[in-house]
Amino acid sequence: MVGIIEKATSDGGIQQLMYLHRNDKNKQVEILAAWARKTFNMTAEVNEKDITSNEDKTTRVSPCSLRFFEIKDVVQDQTELCHFCQHHSCSDYCLRIPSHSSKNGTSKKRKCRMGCGEEDIPNSGKTPGWKISSNDVIEKDGRGFKKLLLRRNHKDSSKFVILFAILASKL
Repeated sequence: MVGIIEKATSDGGIQQLMYLHRNDKNKQVEILAAWARKTFNMTAEVNEKDITSNEDKTTRVSPCSLRFFEIKDVVQDQTELCHFCQHHSCSDYCLRIPSHSSKNGTSKKRKCRMGCGEEDIPNSGKTPGWKISSNDVIEKDGRGFKKLLLRRNHKDSSKFVILFAILASKL
């Protein structure tokens, strides 16, 4: 993210701020989360009243199938797009049997490669989802890379960019 944004590496930019506060991890989290929200309009939170079950996703008409002129309410369309495209439901695509368990035959529970955890019951597709958190954190992922985890109020909500913020303001 940081390398592609204009002024990120200049004086007072995000890289300099992160470096200046390199010994204060809490301050770094605060700075980086605020920057991601401001620069990309990024969030992992959803409006609780707009959350419906993932099963509902299979029966609804996809908001992706609508053309712009068919949209009656841009804000509602934004909400539906975020819910439809940015809510994760584990499936055969993301669930894999970890290599260490398949070799020794200890468990047939699959693990979500997106980070939603391990199945409760083998082949059920039911995982705990992402951790709900009221705080932003910087954590190392499974490969050792640091990543920003924004506060999250729903276990199936992935990090996303609010789509039509600029467009809606021009209507």
